[in-house]
Amino acid sequence: MKHRKMIHEGPDAASGRTQSLEPRISRISTDGKGRSRLSSVKSVQYVVNSPRPEKIASPQKQMIGLYCEGHKELYLHSFVSLRLLRGYFVFSALVLASLIIGCDEPKASKTTTAPAAAGKVEHAGVAIGRVTFVGTRPRLPALAVSADAHCAGRHPDGVPDESVVISDDGSLANVFVYLKDAPASDGAGREPALIDQVNCQYMPHAVAMQVNQPLRVKSSDPIFHNVHVQSIENPAMNLAEVQPGEQTVKFAKPEMMRVRCDVHPWMKAIFGVFDNPWFAVTGADGKFRIDNIPPGTYTLTAWHERFGEKTQTVRIDADGKVTQDFVYAP
Repeated sequence: MKHRKMIHEGPDAASGRTQSLEPRISRISTDGKGRSRLSSVKSVQYVVNSPRPEKIASPQKQMIGLYCEGHKELYLHSFVSLRLLRGYFVFSALVLASLIIGCDEPKASKTTTAPAAAGKVEHAGVAIGRVTFVGTRPRLPALAVSADAHCAGRHPDGVPDESVVISDDGSLANVFVYLKDAPASDGAGREPALIDQVNCQYMPHAVAMQVNQPLRVKSSDPIFHNVHVQSIENPAMNLAEVQPGEQTVKFAKPEMMRVRCDVHPWMKAIFGVFDNPWFAVTGADGKFRIDNIPPGTYTLTAWHERFGEKTQTVRIDADGKVTQDFVYAP
């Protein structure tokens, strides 16, 4: 398919500030006959390089779009931002579209067990425990969703702020627990992790994966979403999500990354990428379990997006089990 030049008009670049523009339509004709009937839709990425990538920490930004196979026309709804990085400009486009299909209901959070490590470990041990919060709890109001009629219809009272989820008994959910100094390995051969967009929320809120482990990014909602990954160690990523269909991505470096939807600002999530397979995320009961750990001494680490990091040295004996709890407080 041939692509004609796309011109995005923006504000004066001299200010050097990030600025957002209102969405508008960009049109690319592929056959010169003005035909617009769609045969099938696929996602496509366009990579925009800066003039001097060696001078910029993040040399590439991605424009995620939709194109029609064959010889049809391409219609893109796009947000455009203009960024100045050390005197050089990087343009990024976030493509918007909408296809109407039904959506699923969210599932309740449960105790999370770490995925099995690649290969069987002889005389492996297990680490289990629970993460709790004691003291005065943060008061986080529900997040308003009235700006979108579809979302408001499913959440008339707003959605909870999942950055802090504490049960009545003090159990703390969405805490990453992992071995910080375990032997590093590659997760390319593992089963994919998953993040879905259901009823205008990311499901689950906290997603753990190993470096190079596939991550399925999908949407079960009939409206447009996007997955904007705010990374430092890994390349910047902003994925348009339209049902049906999904995309698969990977992250090559360990990092904790915040995720947001630019269309629906209350939608937020956390990605945890680890350089070994020994990790877990606490569920609503605050519990975690990490299996198949080689015998040895490790730094067991708990990390929460608001309350920070806690560590504890643990020794895993051959065929042994270690119980280690973590307690957060104001």
